[in-house]
Amino acid sequence: MCLLDICGGWNSLVASMELYAGEETTRRILYEAGLAETFSKFSLTRGIIENTEKGFRDALDTYSDAGFGDFQIKELQFGSGYARITCRDTFEAWAFLRNRSPNDYPVCHYSTGVLLSFMKTTSGMQDLFAVETKCLAKGDKKCEFMIGKRRTLEKKGVQIHQWGLSIKEKSERLTQLLEEKGRIEKKLIRRNLELSIVNRISATLNQTLDLDRLLTLAVEELSKIVGNKGIGIYLVDRKNNELVFCAQKGFSDEFFKGVSRLKMSQGVAGETARLQAAIVYDDYSKHPRKLDIAIKKEKIKSLLSVPLTAQNNIVGVLNIASRVPHHFTEEEVSLMTLIGNQIGTAVANAILHEEMRESEQRYKSLVGNINDGYLLCQRGKVVFANKAFLEIYGFNYSDVIGKDLYNFLSEECAKQVERFFKGWPNNNNLPEYIEFLRTHKSGRKLPTELKINVMELGGMPSLVGIFRDLSEKKRMEQKVLENERLASLGQLAADIAHEIRNPLSAIKMNVQILSKELNLEGFAEKRLKIVQGEIVRLDKILEEILDAAKPIQIEIKPCNVTEIIEECLNLIEDKLKEKRIVIDLQTSHKPRLIQGDAMKLRQAFLNVIINAIEAMPDGGKILIVLKPARRAGRKMLKVEIHDTGYGIDSAHLPKIFTPFFSTKDRGIGLGLSNVKNIVEAHGGIVEIKSKVGLGTCFRILIPTNP
Repeated sequence: MCLLDICGGWNSLVASMELYAGEETTRRILYEAGLAETFSKFSLTRGIIENTEKGFRDALDTYSDAGFGDFQIKELQFGSGYARITCRDTFEAWAFLRNRSPNDYPVCHYSTGVLLSFMKTTSGMQDLFAVETKCLAKGDKKCEFMIGKRRTLEKKGVQIHQWGLSIKEKSERLTQLLEEKGRIEKKLIRRNLELSIVNRISATLNQTLDLDRLLTLAVEELSKIVGNKGIGIYLVDRKNNELVFCAQKGFSDEFFKGVSRLKMSQGVAGETARLQAAIVYDDYSKHPRKLDIAIKKEKIKSLLSVPLTAQNNIVGVLNIASRVPHHFTEEEVSLMTLIGNQIGTAVANAILHEEMRESEQRYKSLVGNINDGYLLCQRGKVVFANKAFLEIYGFNYSDVIGKDLYNFLSEECAKQVERFFKGWPNNNNLPEYIEFLRTHKSGRKLPTELKINVMELGGMPSLVGIFRDLSEKKRMEQKVLENERLASLGQLAADIAHEIRNPLSAIKMNVQILSKELNLEGFAEKRLKIVQGEIVRLDKILEEILDAAKPIQIEIKPCNVTEIIEECLNLIEDKLKEKRIVIDLQTSHKPRLIQGDAMKLRQAFLNVIINAIEAMPDGGKILIVLKPARRAGRKMLKVEIHDTGYGIDSAHLPKIFTPFFSTKDRGIGLGLSNVKNIVEAHGGIVEIKSKVGLGTCFRILIPTNP
């Protein structure tokens, strides 16, 4: 089947050519005989190989598989037609050394021509040369072939051989080789045909990793080769140490069911699996392990059974059965064995793919439902991210997969991770947790905690990152600190208010007595009234400070928020008219009922509305919208109060609810602080949006059931 089988004939052929034509002419003829190979051109026209680097590699692999030697590509620049190829066992050098001692010139002229033809055919470049720079026949450890353009080879110090024979001389000498060349080509064509069949089946099977679909395709391709013979494929069930009949064509359903499972020692298939070698029985009835059902029901006369292997492991058995006596030739056995290897490899890949898919699904199901962000990276690129990671960053899956890990870390955090990863596994100096500010898709910088681990997955180091959003934790810490500060400040304010209130009461009482006894008139009386008014204002401020220092006590009862808002508007009706402010209250006719403290809520809403009035000294509009909402899975009532006032500077917004913070000339900064305290005492949320020159919107969300 290959030239190694005719070593003696090859040596005789070469010796005869050298005797009659001379050594130089013989080398030229062998070189051009190789260059005239038809396999690559035939395969290219039939679509078996491609005009690509892969086509060149496939042609070279086919040449190796045909027994001409184990050719290995060491360098390949297909775009420029350059290649460096080595071989430790070329058939020409091997044949030469069987009868001769090493000499001082290379002998693999036929292979040199074949390799050059492969490159010319697949690349389409015709201005290429090939030179055997090293040869086993010269005493080198391996043969080396270099292919490329003249300038490329000359730059690498390769001397291109100039053949000396004329066309007439070559024609005369080649005539003597035509008969032998024809015989060799017939063998090569047969071998190439076998390989083309194997390549076609391999290409077909590579279309899918679904096991059922794969077996169906395999049976369909085999039926094109074996015709009306029966085809059966068994796969190994390692758990039960059995062969399972998985795919067939040409057998009855009754037979299929009867032999659906075989012990590993049962039948020809079991013996084939045990020996991992092909078994042929032209007369199946005489086989000691024959199955009676195969003879009685299917009338099987002859049987070929070949193992399906992958990396020397048995994965199944292929049976080809004939209902008429048939002699399976050596070529048929060889071809079916090659096909069996292809099917075995494809089946092993499909089984591995299914196992990996199931494992991946279990893994993704496990990490996909955790609350922390989970990221898996290989070669610095993200290969998996769970839903929580996407949510805390605000990205879609396509925004993350395939991207660089460091895109999702701060600069300092990325440096720490990179230092650790470069030193892995010997460096374990990475902190258990790293805190950094992640950049959300919206551009916000948010506090994040990262835990890093490195493991091997699929034979390569893989980085696992667990990301935890610290925003809520930081808010709680800030809130605790703020509450502690405010508690201290409130206590201090209360103490001061108590100290001031007693003397202020005395002042107030004495001023009232003086106003009655002095009988002041005119400007003096006016001044005294100013003093009395300021004393009342101070007393009110002290009352507010004392109220702010006390914990808010709320009395939960059913209440209608729409009615509460309307009561607030009735209280300030005159002020609204005076300031020329229009009210637009939008709510449904259905009562907006919640569980809350109506008095406290009235105080909160009134404070916000009064703030809106004071923000529009020249008149304007207040829009109040009541509608249901949901926040964090809870049913809530949303109250939005919009004004068209001058708005609040963005620098003041973070401090707007801070006690004693005010932008007003005569304010003490407790109104909005009390609003926040009242809303939060109901388990609600108060938010604010404002833009200078456009107005402010207060959004108050109160649970319908605290």
